Amino acid sequence: CLLKMAAYDDRYREFAKYRPKLKEMLNKVVSQIPDQWYNIGISLDITNEKLEGIKKSPSNGGELTKFFKEVLVLWEKNGTPSYNWATLLECISSDAVGHKALADRIAKTLGSSEKELTSQNAFQLLKTCEFRIVSHWSNLAGTLGVSLDDRKRLRTQ
Repeated sequence: CLLKMAAYDDRYREFAKYRPKLKEMLNKVVSQIPDQWYNIGISLDITNEKLEGIKKSPSNGGELTKFFKEVLVLWEKNGTPSYNWATLLECISSDAVGHKALADRIAKTLGSSEKELTSQNAFQLLKTCEFRIVSHWSNLAGTLGVSLDDRKRLRTQ
């Protein structure tokens, strides 16, 4: 996947703001396609030399999941290409890796969980601020994912 492009694929653009956690990547990606660790590494601009070093490291014991974990840790450490879900989803769905359906499934779960989390956080923030002390609180709540129905309900409290 050529991640040096200026913009993300529209399907994954919204996930550029979310930094993946190693546990999430292990559960959602590595467990599904452990044999793709090398292709993902190349897609993440990790050199052949470093990938071969990962492969030959006795501490990894020849286990694909350990190779993949090392690739993800190295990507986070390097920070380039951008360490976010959009980058990883682009790699997974690329022709080189060939798992577009998996990338789409992951995006779907990320979208729902991230929006739900944002909505919960927004509601708690507004509750803590006693709702009305923030100018334009309804607009702020909408931006943070609180539904219009919930905002109307809050207005009447």
